[in-house]
Amino acid sequence: MGVSAEDAKKLQSHFFHPVTNAKVWVFSDLPHLMKLLRNNVMDHGITLASGEKLTYLDFKKLIQLDNSELRVCHKLTKKHLDCKNQERMRVHMAFEVFSNTVATAMRQHFPQKEEASKFIKLVNDCGDILNSRYPTNTSKNIWKVPFGVSPYEEQQISKLKELYEAIRSMRVGKRKQALYPFQKGFLLTINSTMCLLSDLKIAYPKCQYLLTARLNQDYIENFFSLIRGIGGFHMNPNPTETMSRLKAVALSQNLKHSNNISVRQEDIETESKGKIASLFFDFEQESIHFLENTEIQELEEMKLNSESWSEFNYNLTSKQNCEFGGKEYIAGFLASKFVLQYPELALPIEGFERTPKSWTQKLSYGNFTVPSPEWVSEFIKLDQEFRSFHARATEFSCNEMLQLDTAPNVLSRLSTFLAKKFKNIPLNLIKRFAKTRTMIRINHNNKIIKNAPFYNFTTIKTRSQKSCINDEMIEEMMEYEMRA
Repeated sequence: MGVSAEDAKKLQSHFFHPVTNAKVWVFSDLPHLMKLLRNNVMDHGITLASGEKLTYLDFKKLIQLDNSELRVCHKLTKKHLDCKNQERMRVHMAFEVFSNTVATAMRQHFPQKEEASKFIKLVNDCGDILNSRYPTNTSKNIWKVPFGVSPYEEQQISKLKELYEAIRSMRVGKRKQALYPFQKGFLLTINSTMCLLSDLKIAYPKCQYLLTARLNQDYIENFFSLIRGIGGFHMNPNPTETMSRLKAVALSQNLKHSNNISVRQEDIETESKGKIASLFFDFEQESIHFLENTEIQELEEMKLNSESWSEFNYNLTSKQNCEFGGKEYIAGFLASKFVLQYPELALPIEGFERTPKSWTQKLSYGNFTVPSPEWVSEFIKLDQEFRSFHARATEFSCNEMLQLDTAPNVLSRLSTFLAKKFKNIPLNLIKRFAKTRTMIRINHNNKIIKNAPFYNFTTIKTRSQKSCINDEMIEEMMEYEMRA
């Protein structure tokens, strides 16, 4: 048909329809491309145009550094790097490796990996462009708005061209010249996406944008599943039966796209709704790290406010920076729930010019609530008292390894305990902190139990504790994460 990506400079990503002579643009499936990119980075490593390499070890070092209970790279886990067999088919794990969070963390903690972090960020942004789904998008992230919508079309096309050159010039493993098939797939998809939009705007002047998520093969797969499902156990209809089933579907109901598609953004965020731990932590028992008392004391001794912000941040070690970033992120989440009642929880607009930028500032496209230094300082103290509360529990209600008070009414007792110590903090804010922080600890412990089945955890009443955490709260935290 003439479609070819053998020569990236003379790429041909379309053929002509035999009847209408119209151009038919060819696409590779984005979810499969992301999985193949992840697999090749982990298995062989890649060399970017600048000569800088991105390998499995780079991600492993980041996980080893960011191994506290509250993590900055809350989605990147060892499972993402070592996935084998069927786990490699899980699309969301590939998207989470090449995420804005991972790119920001790598840039912050490994300055020598500047080009690698830029590449991860580039893949993340273009992944958003090639996965636009809704005609309206309230996010301030211009890469998530529909492709081609004014006034972002030029910026989106420029970003796709940047990825095109990065994929074309990078080399996988020890290969010097030839491109891998997945690289050719990226080039075909990027070129076809830009050209299809141009063709549509010429043919239909009122066409304003292209919803690129509809260009992957999930729609076709779901259509086939619908047709096969009509026949019960007869899963392989012949052409005549297929036409008959298609007519039955068309006459009986509207064709609707399944909610279980691979790259639907909300599915990526809510796939493990009951396991919010993946939003904050997911690491093996032997890698758990809590700040030592001396480290915590150092954090508390320095009074954190707008004036001391720069000195405070520049004095943090890399591990402390990761721990502090995780705490600041949760502090920002809590601030977003009460900022209308207590404006002092959020950083005022004039404070956004401070240096260095906080983790939340670096991560956000403009929708996150950045907590004020004073509120972050109070949050650190609240978190320390939270740990003390569970550590001081009796041996009958606390497992020493898991640091969790499992006696009844833990939330009300914790709230009362904190309220007595922090009379300057509103009670409703303390209660929300207690619920949020307890949820994180419970799921953190569940991960330990899952990774250490040989250990006796019979005293841990995780089910009764989980009943305190409702679905609405989990949804709120995931919604906050998606707002970025």
